[in-house]
Amino acid sequence: MRTPLAGEVTAGRADLAIGPRPSRWDRHAGVLGREEIVVAMARTDPLAAEAEGVTFALIAGEPVVHYHPDNGLGGWLDDVAAQRDVRLTAATRTRQATTAAHLAAAGLGVALVPTTAVHASFPRGRLKPAGRTEFVRGDVCDRPRLASSS
Repeated sequence: MRTPLAGEVTAGRADLAIGPRPSRWDRHAGVLGREEIVVAMARTDPLAAEAEGVTFALIAGEPVVHYHPDNGLGGWLDDVAAQRDVRLTAATRTRQATTAAHLAAAGLGVALVPTTAVHASFPRGRLKPAGRTEFVRGDVCDRPRLASSS
């Protein structure tokens, strides 16, 4: 999946983008850091009882609070699920990870969210470890540069 940010870089309207690595990206990219991903859910969700965390195999049959295609986490989530032969069922889509966590806590489904999206204000629900994602910097160096006039 190519994200809108990647499209801006490819079209030459941006010099770099920061976000999850697009699944189809043949240009330079470097890892800026890694972020823990957790599964947010309602306290009453049967997955909340999983002692070892939640796997994609367990999520396969669950409704998922997914991300809008403009959010790079949506493509990342689909790619990781596909690598594990899991097809996710979106209950709804949102542009914001914080909103996804709150919708999951309200019982709409489960949501995979970066820990930075879950603040102390997370009102209810459970969080379970799920894995990590990388946030990368895509750097485009093949655009023609304007010659400096001296």
